[in-house]
Amino acid sequence: MARLRPLGVFGSPRVAVQLPLGFASGLPYLLSGATLGTWMTVRGVALPTVGFFAWATLPYSLKFVWAPLVDRFQLPLLGRRRGWLLVLQLVVAAAIVALGSVDPRADLAALAVLATALAFFSASLDIVVDAYRADTLRPDERAAGSALYILGYRLGMLLAGAVALVLADRVSWRTVYVIMALALAVGVARRWRRPSPRPPGRRARSRPRSGRRCATSPRVPASRRSWPSCSCSASAACSSTR
Repeated sequence: MARLRPLGVFGSPRVAVQLPLGFASGLPYLLSGATLGTWMTVRGVALPTVGFFAWATLPYSLKFVWAPLVDRFQLPLLGRRRGWLLVLQLVVAAAIVALGSVDPRADLAALAVLATALAFFSASLDIVVDAYRADTLRPDERAAGSALYILGYRLGMLLAGAVALVLADRVSWRTVYVIMALALAVGVARRWRRPSPRPPGRRARSRPRSGRRCATSPRVPASRRSWPSCSCSASAACSSTR
């Protein structure tokens, strides 16, 4: 029985919540990428144009640019992290529905704008989820929390990839995207029914006063002091010691 004790960490609410958060982060990724490309190919869009749409996922690589801004400003609801989590998940769900309502052959410009917007808001959600995980998990819970997050992320990608393609053989692509948005919305509703978990004995972190202070603080490793690389986790490191 002693060998099973380490598995008890997965019963912690702080750890268990990483599964739906990972799912919410992973679901939109393919909907603006490979799944969208498949839809465009089926609709007869030229392959060079389909390949050009790979640029729509660029916000995932550039999210470090606005990560300090997300960490700096707090929405007037649900606290510093949970407010952003709720708003961004709802915005991502709305962007998925909007993207699915556009015909790739009829309006490529609108499709490109909505695909880029979905990637931007999804990347912003990744920023907040990572910071939320850093804030709430104790050191002995981080490995289990990261494992559940990755599992949820992969499940979200599986739903938006393989399952979405199977559904596309039976219903319209617009319906497929609506189903994906509903799957994300259900996770949001179940997640926010209970209060935010917090490790016992950990003081709530106040937001950093400025990105400059975070970037120049001696408490942050020198490799992470530049403004673009001063992410949410680095900002949290600044504020946690004050």
